[in-house]
Amino acid sequence: MRVSEIIGILSSVLFAALFISSLAVRPPIYAYWGENTKRILSGGLQELGTVLSDYLLGSFFPALTGVIIVVIGIIIGVSMLLREGE
Repeated sequence: MRVSEIIGILSSVLFAALFISSLAVRPPIYAYWGENTKRILSGGLQELGTVLSDYLLGSFFPALTGVIIVVIGIIIGVSMLLREGE
């Protein structure tokens, strides 16, 4: 049972790192669309704030919820492994 718990924790950590790194790097859309992205993103500060809040609270919310669930699972798994060693 202990080996399967360790494999589960490692796979959760790997998935979370892969997911977060995919959000942190520059999306490939910038490489392919070039000038069109400058036209799309050429708004003011107010428009940028509106778009970011819409993205964080709308489109990104399910992904953020998934990351939070993975982190909670990792914390619970690590705490169970530490309690089992006592």
